[in-house]
This record gives sequence, C-alpha cells and structure tokens, in this order.
Amino acid sequence: MVGTYWRRRACEVKKCFFYFRAEEPEIGTPIYSGASLVDTLRMPCTVRPMNIIFTVIVAFLIALGAAYYYGSERPSQSQEKTNEESSQTPQMLALTAVNRSGQGLSEMPKEILSMTQVQELDLSNNNLTGALPAEIRHLSSLEVLNISNNKMTGLPAELGQLSKLRVLNAANNQLTGIPHELGNLQSLEILDLSGNDISAQDLDVIRKNLPQSTQIIL
Repeated sequence: MVGTYWRRRACEVKKCFFYFRAEEPEIGTPIYSGASLVDTLRMPCTVRPMNIIFTVIVAFLIALGAAYYYGSERPSQSQEKTNEESSQTPQMLALTAVNRSGQGLSEMPKEILSMTQVQELDLSNNNLTGALPAEIRHLSSLEVLNISNNKMTGLPAELGQLSKLRVLNAANNQLTGIPHELGNLQSLEILDLSGNDISAQDLDVIRKNLPQSTQIIL
C-alpha cells in the first residue's frame, strides 16, 4: 500500500519534471480517448534514475559557473594588493636612495612606502600638496628627507616616529604649523623650515625637545 501511494504521488508531478515518464499503455488502449487528464496523470509511472543524476549534475554546473562568473568579475582587495606588491622588484625594495625630484608629482608615490630600506628620499621640486601620508612611518631606515619646493601645507605627526632621521628639509612650502612630534627626532641634525610661515609657538615646543645640537633653519 505504501509503495503504491508514493508511486501515485510521484506521477502527479511528472508533467513538471522531465525525468518522469508514464509506462507504456497496453497496445490498443487509447491514452486520451475517453480519459480525463486526471486519469492520465494517475497512470502508473516509473522514475528514470539516470535522468535524475543528469539533472543534478547540470544544476551543479550552472551554479558553479555563476559563482565563478560573479566571483571573478572583480579581483578582491587582497588580490589587488598582491598584484601591486608583485610589481615591485627586489631591486626596488632594496634601494637605499630614491630621487623623484622635479617629476611633477602631485602626491607621494605609493610604492615608495613599501621601500623600508630606503635611507635617503628626495621629493623636492614637485607639486606635492597637503601633507605626506601617515604611512611614511614605515620608512624606519630613513635618514634624509627632502620635500623642499613643493606646495605642502602640513607635515604628518608620524614623522616623529622616524628615529633615524638626521635631515628634514621642508623649505619653501606653505607650512604654517608643524607637529610637536618632531621634537621626538633625537637623531635630527638639520631641520630646514625656511620659506614658510611657521608658528613661533610650535617652534618653541619643538626646540625644547630636540637635541641642542640640532640646527633649525628659518
């Protein structure tokens, strides 16, 4: 009784799924002659296992293709970062001196922020505006920084974390205030702020914290 019940239920949906088929009626028996649609659907049927497997495989491939399409439409941020890092050769990363002076730069090139071995950086005579990015703190080996003759209006406080910095040349910009963190630069020998309108109050705070041997040029 149970088997007959479930077989009839399966037959009721055979018109919606192609993997069901009606058993062949006996020869000479008309399928629709004098029979209603309900009677036709109640005819005994059997399930084709291969059709079920085929349908499942097709559905899986369609889902897999959709996932691949939408997943590969745009690379992830991690992939972009990896591509950016892979474009930097070992020779670039190992540079100790970088000169990008007079190249018409409007911002600091991002690839420089990954050159942790650089000791001398020259970005003078460009069109830099605003302030250097805070990520400049990653240049822990930096000893000489020349950003003179630009249009910068500020310096990042993170410069105070460059413990090896000996020379900071920020002459001929549009600076008015400077971060007090510059006073943390205990290795600083020369601080050139000439050609700017630096606040006297900021200078007094920095002078008190810098070594007495530091030469401040105004």
